[in-house]
Amino acid sequence: MGRNAARAFAMLAMAAIGNTAPGLATKVPKLPGSMQAAVQAETQVGLRLAAVGEVKTVAVSAETVTIALAPGAVAMTAQAMSGAAAKAPPNGFRAWGSYKSFKRAMGSAGPGKEWHHIVEQTPGNEKRFGAQAVQNTENIVPLDKGFHTRISAIYSSIRRSITGSDRLTVRKWLSTQSYEAQREFGLLAIENVTKGFW
Repeated sequence: MGRNAARAFAMLAMAAIGNTAPGLATKVPKLPGSMQAAVQAETQVGLRLAAVGEVKTVAVSAETVTIALAPGAVAMTAQAMSGAAAKAPPNGFRAWGSYKSFKRAMGSAGPGKEWHHIVEQTPGNEKRFGAQAVQNTENIVPLDKGFHTRISAIYSSIRRSITGSDRLTVRKWLSTQSYEAQREFGLLAIENVTKGFW
């Protein structure tokens, strides 16, 4: 784990001390570096920080932080992670400061495929969450070109059933959501297009 991620986990531990699980759940997204820590926690440990509301106990010592989740919380996290997102490459999680750097390192998505960002690469998202939370091997996955076009069309459309609005595109509505909410929606979009629901 890098130095910045370690700091973010230390801040999480400090926020946990003296908080209830619901109180902690509201503080986590506001901590500096929380998006990067969320990405690393999910990819390296298999823990979604969004599930912090399920925390039952936190024990902090000089060397470790132990977080005990409610029964079934880890199973729910594992089930949510088993969606349509591609696995990280064999060399593990990697992040970059730009999409250009990602493409230079990772190359083509493959014949008939395009790279797809689960959490979209917009200037607003990169400003809010940091470029490395958007440009990484857990957020960018290869998709069939036609499939990628269908997902992009959904994001560009107005869908009252998704947004509750007759004026907002899905993309505009989604841009106001948290990183975790955007990721969950992105995975749901892949799943729903795969199954032909959207």
